Amino acid sequence: MVALCAALSSISSVYSQQTGISGPVEGFTFDFPTRSVRAVTGSLGSASLSPAIISLLDFASIAPGQNYGIGVQDGRTVLLSGLGSTQPSVVTLPGASFTPDAAAWSGDGTAAILYSRKTGSVQMFSGFPGSVSGASPVSIAMLGGTLSTAAVDAHGQTSAIGITGTNAGVYGLKSGANLFFPILAISQPISLAFSSDGSILYALDGSTNQISETALSNLASQTLPLSLTNAVAIWPAASSIGDNALYVAGSTSLLVYDCVAQQTIASQPLSFEPTTIEPLNANAFILRSRSSDGDPLWSFTNRGQLAVYFAPAPADALKLRREVSPR
Repeated sequence: MVALCAALSSISSVYSQQTGISGPVEGFTFDFPTRSVRAVTGSLGSASLSPAIISLLDFASIAPGQNYGIGVQDGRTVLLSGLGSTQPSVVTLPGASFTPDAAAWSGDGTAAILYSRKTGSVQMFSGFPGSVSGASPVSIAMLGGTLSTAAVDAHGQTSAIGITGTNAGVYGLKSGANLFFPILAISQPISLAFSSDGSILYALDGSTNQISETALSNLASQTLPLSLTNAVAIWPAASSIGDNALYVAGSTSLLVYDCVAQQTIASQPLSFEPTTIEPLNANAFILRSRSSDGDPLWSFTNRGQLAVYFAPAPADALKLRREVSPR
């Protein structure tokens, strides 16, 4: 885990002259309004979004704390790499069998599960960033229902998906296997997370606003009491807090929840509604991505204590909005 945190933290030394980036970089993110990947530059609290590094993307997902990711451009599923360098690269992702609209990464960034909610397709990839290969795609047609979320453990050994509707619940997919196995029956899984050692899967049920904890060795489950309004996302907390702690984002606050003690150990009120918990690096996370040109990017850091910050809309997005707005 120490090695993973060191790898995630190393991204702060990345620079790029081509894109106009200078100074430290917290991480990279997909900026939906401008269809581009941008760096979050500076430190949270005084951070900003860089000029576009790669543009004309319909979707992108960046590996946690890394300078590479996956995107969709011109109908192709592509590998994005060298995001902090002077020559970022866009190449077709080898073995990609469908166009994804979401992705979930392993904690170390070596594996990812790509999925399409529209077609119900799932495909595992491993070997990032240098020797990427894809497993055979799998359809959830045999399960019925609709894909809602996915997660991969720290080293890409096990992945899980959430299904809503018919046969709703959480299902696992072993690395190299081509069949799902049932893990947990809940009606609205909206966020999944593995413990740091991969032995436990946590699932957030949007219908009950509760977290379920399942031991993967015997599929024994328990429901953890949660006092939070409209929880939307969970993510493993930093190892310094505890191996079985979770960040939990809700409509009014962000919590650190101790799953062993079954209690909140830290909280931070929110003035906005979060939509995700997406790691930029080991200590910085996105809480709400931008959805329109004037929106800020909301994030938080666990350096010392929980603190929530925003990065303003990039100057080029605001300029474009002014140029196209009616006078």
